[in-house]
Amino acid sequence: MLKACVCVGEEEFDVLKMTKTVIEKTGNSCHLNDLDTVQNHLKDKLEGKKFLVVVDDVWSSNREGWESFLTPFECGSEGGHIIVTSRLDSVASMVKTNDIQPLNLSLLHEEDCWLVFAKHTFFPTKSRDRLSLEIIGRKIVQKCKGLLLAVQTLGGLLRTKDHEREWIDVLNSEIWEFFEDESSILLALRISYYYLPSYLKRCFVYCSLYPKDYEFKRDKLVLLWKAEGLLQQPKSDISIEEVGYKYFIDLASRSFFSTF
Repeated sequence: MLKACVCVGEEEFDVLKMTKTVIEKTGNSCHLNDLDTVQNHLKDKLEGKKFLVVVDDVWSSNREGWESFLTPFECGSEGGHIIVTSRLDSVASMVKTNDIQPLNLSLLHEEDCWLVFAKHTFFPTKSRDRLSLEIIGRKIVQKCKGLLLAVQTLGGLLRTKDHEREWIDVLNSEIWEFFEDESSILLALRISYYYLPSYLKRCFVYCSLYPKDYEFKRDKLVLLWKAEGLLQQPKSDISIEEVGYKYFIDLASRSFFSTF
């Protein structure tokens, strides 16, 4: 089965770029820039095969572009599927088929949010007063308003904080009040960034040099951090590359990277 995931984002619906991405996600390079040629190449890959393609975070409701993108997939088998995710009803209406209606995902219930938060924050550590932290944590979860990414982000932030005072600081952060018009996701990410150690902030800000949705390779990114002098010298026998790997894991645990 051919599998691929394409993240579109807020950019215009670029059929050529998306088609090339599908090809590349299957492990094949594609340096062609003619749409017909690229689509014929994908048709050859798909012919008679099952496929699962996820088109993520679509904002454009360009029907002509969408129908053009679908052309190569007509060569696939009947077991092929394309899943589209979007925040816009207009996009859902554009891509839906006659027999399959859009699935509207609701916000998580508060108790489900708490289970996710607890999974990210609590682990066997005798030094923690779990009961007092749980009381504060449930109040933090309420402020996340059912948004999974917000819950995961703050859970990752508090995972390394053992003291009640640190949890209260997050709960009472003035950022919650100053950005009432922002989504809870942006608030959570902002708070999480605010509490990042300075050495992690430098590494994360360095990543802003790359375009949105850029796919980082961990080993290469660590070497770039090392070349820019962003990694602290290790105090033990571990290598400076291992320091970089720890930085990457710390940022991923706070949802600043999506890992696959």
